[in-house]
Amino acid sequence: MKSDFRQRLHDGECVLGTMLSEVSTPNVVRILHACGFEFLLVDCEHGYFDLSQTAAIVSVCGCLGMPVIIRIPEAGRELVTKYMDMGATGLLLSMTSTPEQAKQLVKYAKYAPLGQRGISVQRAHTGYNPPPLSQYIKEANDRTVLFVQIETREGIKNIEDILSIDGIDGAMIGPNDMAGDFGCPGQIENPEVEDGISKVLSTALHLHKPCGIISSNIQMLNKWHSRGMTILSCNSEVGMMLKAGKEIVKEIAAFR
Repeated sequence: MKSDFRQRLHDGECVLGTMLSEVSTPNVVRILHACGFEFLLVDCEHGYFDLSQTAAIVSVCGCLGMPVIIRIPEAGRELVTKYMDMGATGLLLSMTSTPEQAKQLVKYAKYAPLGQRGISVQRAHTGYNPPPLSQYIKEANDRTVLFVQIETREGIKNIEDILSIDGIDGAMIGPNDMAGDFGCPGQIENPEVEDGISKVLSTALHLHKPCGIISSNIQMLNKWHSRGMTILSCNSEVGMMLKAGKEIVKEIAAFR
């Protein structure tokens, strides 16, 4: 059966997460969980987490029952295998522009017959206590969550073919890179960019797959949620520290 998180996604529930971008102390997960975030994105695209740091973060997420999605720069077999065997809930493939990229993600992250994920079960992803292999493989495939991050005009053009791939659960928008690809960096409300986002969303809704967006702009999250997006990733631990720190300095400065 599907994991609770994957089931919630496909049932159309709205889920709120945030991104871990630099802080590698595993207990930062406990802090974000205490804040009420429902899932965590670990940025292994821009972030400089090494494998041991990522494994520790994933382990704490597992102890808390907090779904953890690893954002990866490409769907290479080596890293996909390692992240999945750490026990990650799933993966987010950045800069997905073609169906071939999405198929490669499924190939390495899902076991046969859907993919070709390598089998090694005395690992963290089974809690070192795997059930019979045929049972485990089915359960793992059912609970693994795979997202594509759409950030280019090519990705928008190919969105129906990308989201139609068996094993791809949904799409997330990267608005900053999308605006850059449209030649208007920083202008995430540019009409062409908004039209592109709308096309991704409408296609996802048509195919009954969830769609979401990554942004620190709460008004933007609200706008796209009102239009049907259900996966919301708001800010990051660094963004929240900067925001809170600046507010404290501002408040103190008022009476110094």
